[in-house]
Amino acid sequence: MARAIIWASALLFLPLLACTQAESTPADEDDDGFFSDEDDDGGGGDDDSGDPDTEDPYEGITCDDELVFQAQARDADGYCTTCSGRIELYAVVYNPCDEPLSFDTFSNFLVSGGSLESEATGTGEAWASGSDGSPPETWTVPAGDVIEELAIEAPLPAGWWVFSVSFADEGSSSPSTVFEVLESGSGGGSGGGTGGGGPDTGDVEEPPEEG
Repeated sequence: MARAIIWASALLFLPLLACTQAESTPADEDDDGFFSDEDDDGGGGDDDSGDPDTEDPYEGITCDDELVFQAQARDADGYCTTCSGRIELYAVVYNPCDEPLSFDTFSNFLVSGGSLESEATGTGEAWASGSDGSPPETWTVPAGDVIEELAIEAPLPAGWWVFSVSFADEGSSSPSTVFEVLESGSGGGSGGGTGGGGPDTGDVEEPPEEG
């Protein structure tokens, strides 16, 4: 959980054009239009405009695919590609098999960076987590389960968005997802959240200790 707090609060919102080798500095969400509370234009309310059926990000995935790295958007109803209200963006590793599967990262970070971009304007934010000098880690995903890390929790203006995440695995997996926001969320604080909050707020699972 501590790692999720560090990544989500201290490393978010670096300028997109300066994402390479940029220093990790927290940004005041009131400073730009993407995550400003000005977007909270009253009444997140019930989501009656999204898809009536629950979407499944793991549909059609089999054990032949082995570990699957995903970028996911979620609202109060869970995973979404048509979203409403406050949005949470996750880095997810899914194991579709009937036995645990493992992978290595080049440090003790699950994720090395990511970006969020508006399709309409082409502008957005990017961030990188760097490394604290720790040795490589082995992560084990239980059978039929996931490990995940919360990257961003914030209201977003209506429109189409692209969320991309770079994992710290040896294969440098870099999935992305495109989602539409129908209306902004309302109320509450913003930034990476870990305690309380709505449903589907997963915490990062720590890698197993060796030996």
